Amino acid sequence: GESRCVGVMGLRCAFLSGKEDDRLMLELVTGYVANLVYNAIELVAQKYRDIEAAQDESRRVLREENQLHVQNMVLDNCLSTIKHETIYYPNRIKQIIERLRGMEDVHEERKQVETMSELVTYYKDVFTILSSCASRQLEEITFRRGVVDTRELADAAHRYFKRVTRKIAIPLELDIQTEPVSMVGDMVQLKFLLENLINEALTYKLAGRLELHMFKEGNFVRVNFIDRRQEYTQEELARKLLVHEYGHTIQSLILGPLYLIVIGIPSTLWGFLFAKKRYEKQIPYCAFFTESWANKCGEYVTKEESIGEMIL
Repeated sequence: GESRCVGVMGLRCAFLSGKEDDRLMLELVTGYVANLVYNAIELVAQKYRDIEAAQDESRRVLREENQLHVQNMVLDNCLSTIKHETIYYPNRIKQIIERLRGMEDVHEERKQVETMSELVTYYKDVFTILSSCASRQLEEITFRRGVVDTRELADAAHRYFKRVTRKIAIPLELDIQTEPVSMVGDMVQLKFLLENLINEALTYKLAGRLELHMFKEGNFVRVNFIDRRQEYTQEELARKLLVHEYGHTIQSLILGPLYLIVIGIPSTLWGFLFAKKRYEKQIPYCAFFTESWANKCGEYVTKEESIGEMIL
């Protein structure tokens, strides 16, 4: 991720010591204070940015809701007017035609024909204007449900993947497997969803394979997007977790009796109470300061890789 300097801290030692344990303790204390500063400054600023983004999204949704409401009102008025005009003018034209059948006065007959011609022209113009207005309202709607072929959706995902990976030097492939089935949905929104999934996968600069599967499951179509680069064996995952937990042991040695208050209770709450939120928002387990510090401690002492940015 991006590294930014949020401040400068200096430590003045009362005595010089060449012991490795003293140097390690000094670095761990410095790392702990840096984590506290980061959580106090950077994370708070990020929360404010998230609040602003949420407010912008709320205003956008409100605007679209108002726009949709106006479109529905205009469309309802157009269709209602077309219905009333369709009832009145054809009946009026029919009455004139029936009156002409038994009419002998040529002057009166010509007058009625002119009246009928004016009615037909007026009805045609009104119907055309109202139909065009209703059609424009329908064209402005941002979502449309229709029958979507999974093969067409897969082709669109494949073309987008080729376009965005054209300048990426990392060898990455997209394996698409789809059944010839159809589903009801918005083609534009479904394409946008797959493009977001591909963009998210490309944020990890790792070589490997992505998989896109679309197949029928009961009365629905199941779509699976799998990133095979982020899979670990049970032994690898156990080893990474061991390094992480060893980092908590180092924290306990540093903090002593304060470990329960500073690390133990917050870590437990983060692990259990926020599990659903982490999964829904795809937040890494080590986004919390107690876990990121444990990662650094474990990796520093064992020289092995910890759980990193895994979503647990």
